Amino acid sequence: MWLIIMLGLPCLAYLVVVGYQNRSLVEKDVVAALRDVVAARADLFSVSARQTQHVMELMADWLPWYQITVSENSPLRHEAMDLLNDCDTSIDILWCAYAPAEGSRFKILLTTAEVWQGTYVDQLISGPLNKPGSNIQIIDLPFGTKGQLLTQSVPAANGQGVAGILLTVLDLRYVLAATAAKPLLAFPIEMALLDGEGDVLETSQVSWGSFRFTNRPTAPRGPITMRLTPSSKYPDTEQFTWQGDPWTAALWTIVPGQLQVMAAVQMDQALAPSKLRNQLGVAVGIIVVALGAAIAVAWSQRLIRPLTRLAYQMNQVRAGNWSVRYVDEPSGYELNDLGHGVNRTLEILKKSTQEAAEAEATTTAIKKEWAVAQEVQHRTLPEVIPQVPGLDLAAFYRPAKEVAGDLYDLILRQSDGQELFIALADVCGKGIGACLHSLTLRGALRSAFHSTQGLSDIVIYANKLFARDTAATAMFATLSAALYHPETRQLSFTSCGHTPGLLIHADGQLTRLQTPGMALGVVEELPVEVLQVDLREGDLVVLYSDGISEAHDQESRLFGETRLMEVAMQYRSLSAQQVVDRVIQAVTEFQGSAVQHDDITMVVVKAVRGPS
Repeated sequence: MWLIIMLGLPCLAYLVVVGYQNRSLVEKDVVAALRDVVAARADLFSVSARQTQHVMELMADWLPWYQITVSENSPLRHEAMDLLNDCDTSIDILWCAYAPAEGSRFKILLTTAEVWQGTYVDQLISGPLNKPGSNIQIIDLPFGTKGQLLTQSVPAANGQGVAGILLTVLDLRYVLAATAAKPLLAFPIEMALLDGEGDVLETSQVSWGSFRFTNRPTAPRGPITMRLTPSSKYPDTEQFTWQGDPWTAALWTIVPGQLQVMAAVQMDQALAPSKLRNQLGVAVGIIVVALGAAIAVAWSQRLIRPLTRLAYQMNQVRAGNWSVRYVDEPSGYELNDLGHGVNRTLEILKKSTQEAAEAEATTTAIKKEWAVAQEVQHRTLPEVIPQVPGLDLAAFYRPAKEVAGDLYDLILRQSDGQELFIALADVCGKGIGACLHSLTLRGALRSAFHSTQGLSDIVIYANKLFARDTAATAMFATLSAALYHPETRQLSFTSCGHTPGLLIHADGQLTRLQTPGMALGVVEELPVEVLQVDLREGDLVVLYSDGISEAHDQESRLFGETRLMEVAMQYRSLSAQQVVDRVIQAVTEFQGSAVQHDDITMVVVKAVRGPS
């Protein structure tokens, strides 16, 4: 079916092109035929003229004109008539004798046309008769037509004057009648004989009898003028318009200034059969293409039905209807196999979607639990930084996951002159387990702070509580803890396996704060050593978790303690919060797009001028 269309369209285009070319060829053939017909008619006149001329020469040589008598029974008359009848010229030939008794007039004595017998020549010829020599002219004949007259004078026997005149006449109707009786082509050709002015002498088209065909710009004189214009398409041809139709004509001069023959054809009429054939060819091509297209559409509709069902199924699935299934089509062939595959895929996707929905529900519940845990953990952090005379405090906390194992705490004991307890711890591990144990450790530290007095007693008491809770899990935590006494401006410090703190004096001297000891939760009986530090105005204490010193960049390089010291040293003159901001900014820029692997916690204590 598609082959029919693919072959039919080029064939249709070929028919159109060939039809156009064929029209041009037919037009050329028509013009060539016009030239041939007009040339043939001109040749007929020439042959007839030569034949009659020959007859006249024979008659002039054979007849002893000086012995001719007017007796109709003269043997010489019969011999002359036999000679004329034996000439197969298909024309009427007149022979006239000069009769002195008739004066200057010429009376026809011998003729093959009985109607002219005894007629005077001046009764036949409306114009002047040129007596000397021989000449050709067009005359009006008694039959209501015109003829071509050839005359030759016969000198007298004594050489003085003219004894008679020989005449031959060719009836112009014979030529046109022969053309009409025996058509040469499949299309009609109209013939016309024209005089020197272009007036029609004889024509096969009755309506042209009073026409004048001329290419001269002069105004017509009497007859209806048909203006001839040279054809721009075909050389040696003329064009004219009659009754609204264009005509093409070819002309041939027979006697210059006296006689010419014209053949004309109505081109549209001549081309009608060729045009009809072209139209039939194009119509057949269109029918073939249309038939192929109809068959193609019918087959396409049948073949596309499975695709339509598949598309409908996909649209239903997109709309959320997973229950729709592909049904086999008789013309589906491989598409039926594809539809079965789609059905199986939908079954698998439906099952996977159900499992994913269940998993998503579980994940959502877990996320909600994580959110609750995160909210609980955030609520355990100090909501407000306590105000302590002589100190500027700041803190920062950012977990690596939703919840973290890091914690910090700032607790005031109002009964002892606003004694401040500072704790920063890191429980091993990450996630919910570390979070829960960090909450346990926070509770133990707060309980110990409110139950004991010295820093070492606080840490020992808290360790016992934490170790008992984590004995079955083997969890532990590192700790940096400090106890500040506002009245003495003295800071007690201890570290239990934690990263060293930094003490930066106002003059730029740096001391690492660290004491021997193991992590909390390892054993219940934990030895604790305490370091005493006197804080002066401008001194800076920095406590932090290993999430800062072990922060990674994209190439897995560590931020390190050295960079931390440099940043803290550079901004030691700023407030505690500004120092925290500069350190966190430096860590964040160092990490770039690298993922944060550990919790980041930081507490900064700066000694300022206290109340006087």
